[in-house]
Amino acid sequence: MKVILIHADWCAVCQATKKFWNDLGKDISFEYKEVNLTSPEGIGYVKKHEIHSVPVTLIDDKVAFFGLPERKKAMDSLKNG
Repeated sequence: MKVILIHADWCAVCQATKKFWNDLGKDISFEYKEVNLTSPEGIGYVKKHEIHSVPVTLIDDKVAFFGLPERKKAMDSLKNG
């Protein structure tokens, strides 16, 4: 599983979501990357997935969550693909 978090530095929920994914990575193995909304890579994801708010979590290049995910739903998504 590849998890990509699209975030913004000014977003408080984004900071909490970064912590969430980093903490979850201690319990379950997955590839994780953080991408700033305003970076060239972030802009590419915004256009591709028509993202209008942050944070957004992509799992295997599909939008999986908007905002801070619930732990159980996130774990289920990672385990079940």
